Amino acid sequence: MRLSVIFLTLFCTAAHSADLFVAVKETKTGRESFFRIDTESFWVTKSKQPATNQPLPDITRYKLEKGNLLVGEHSLTKAENILFQCSLGDTDFVVVRQEHNSLASPLRELTRRASSYDWTATASQ
Repeated sequence: MRLSVIFLTLFCTAAHSADLFVAVKETKTGRESFFRIDTESFWVTKSKQPATNQPLPDITRYKLEKGNLLVGEHSLTKAENILFQCSLGDTDFVVVRQEHNSLASPLRELTRRASSYDWTATASQ
């Protein structure tokens, strides 16, 4: 079984000039991956190092229930864990862990590794 770490762009109504930087870490091995997300085009590129800016505060708008990511009572996608969720202007970003790869817009895949169950993520601007 493969692991996909993805982020969702939710409730996007306006473009932002600043990029979003996401660090995803597998706790067991300490392996980290870094990504830059262009908040205007939502293009994801892998980065060799993390951003040096201040981390964005975590929000609690999204939750998991029975393997589904929910906002309010609405199911958005299947997910095993919420690694991080934040708001940047009027756009919400959610980094989740999935056990399978069935991606559809507006999802973007950040990394894929052999199954591991303990991951963390941070985001900064």
